[in-house]
Amino acid sequence: MVHEVHVECQPAPNRVCLKMNSFVIAVGSRVKPRHDRAKDEAKKVGTVTADMGDTECKTPSSTESIERVAASGRAGQQHKHIRC
Repeated sequence: MVHEVHVECQPAPNRVCLKMNSFVIAVGSRVKPRHDRAKDEAKKVGTVTADMGDTECKTPSSTESIERVAASGRAGQQHKHIRC
């Protein structure tokens, strides 16, 4: 199975950009063979900004999130339960 990761977010609406950012984080954190490729794509995308209104919510940095998971030794681990 081939996993391709390519994300381009800038002209997309806020919700789409946030989902793309989350996808890159998920692939980089959970799919070990695509860890390095996801980090490269995260650097290409850069900082994702989205209008969150008058809230304290922040958009997570995909590069920092992927590196944090790798540093903790959890890269490639799958979740036991899925919540929908």
